[in-house]
Amino acid sequence: MSTDLYLDLAAALLLSLVAVPVSQRLSARVHPRRASRVLVAVALLAALASTGALTALAVAVVVGAVPLVPGGAACVVLVVLLGRLAVVAVDRGRALARCAKALRGSAVHGDLQVLAEERAFACAVPGRPGRVVVSSGMLRALDATGRRALLAHERAHLVGRHHRLVIAGDLAAAVNPLVSPLRAAIRYAVERSADEAAAEQVGDRRAVAHAVAKAALVGLGASWGSPVALAAATGPVPRRVKALLDTGPAPRAGIWAVLALLLLGLALALVTDAAVDLHEVTVQASSPLA
Repeated sequence: MSTDLYLDLAAALLLSLVAVPVSQRLSARVHPRRASRVLVAVALLAALASTGALTALAVAVVVGAVPLVPGGAACVVLVVLLGRLAVVAVDRGRALARCAKALRGSAVHGDLQVLAEERAFACAVPGRPGRVVVSSGMLRALDATGRRALLAHERAHLVGRHHRLVIAGDLAAAVNPLVSPLRAAIRYAVERSADEAAAEQVGDRRAVAHAVAKAALVGLGASWGSPVALAAATGPVPRRVKALLDTGPAPRAGIWAVLALLLLGLALALVTDAAVDLHEVTVQASSPLA
């Protein structure tokens, strides 16, 4: 039993290391909307697999099925990672609450809230309902087409509930630091997804690219200051602009899609195996013959 538990943990950690580059390669070869969901699925399953394996091992140590040395290290690591998870969860929950409080009672035109500030910024602020918050400075910096493109981008974040994907990635990385690189990849994917949605609505990819670049330039260093608010002017803007202007054929997913599916299947198997191991350990501990 103890050997199986250690092997499950090693497999979960190896899966996390391999899943990051594979999912990143795949995300560059599929539509950004699909890429964001693939990245989140990989991050969450890897986090579940590693946490499940650690939990089973820690419980086995507590009930005496596994020696305290070196199994006790699993208990320490699990407590630290669950602490990180709690900190991130509370922080994001407070951020959502601050967003709701900041928007309460403000003058709103539909889903748009304009703040009389010289700082140029615009972002999608989640809530019930969500709002597109934009400063008067940003509106003055863009022409009519640019404003339309920028607002379409931010509204795409609200419609797609992209903040949920970003938060899911943050939580997965908190409990499994090996998938931390996927946090930036998820944020990039949701920004690209909003870029594509704006381009489809405006009907001019070049105009959207110009609006994104201009918003980043005039809004340099300015933001609404919330980890759950998504903005067109953030992230690797030159890379996003290049993607909008690139009209060549998209690279094929090919072998990366196959590998990603295999990794997702393996992650599901590891999660299931960890649950079975945990059940067996608890049953063994509660048995009068144990």
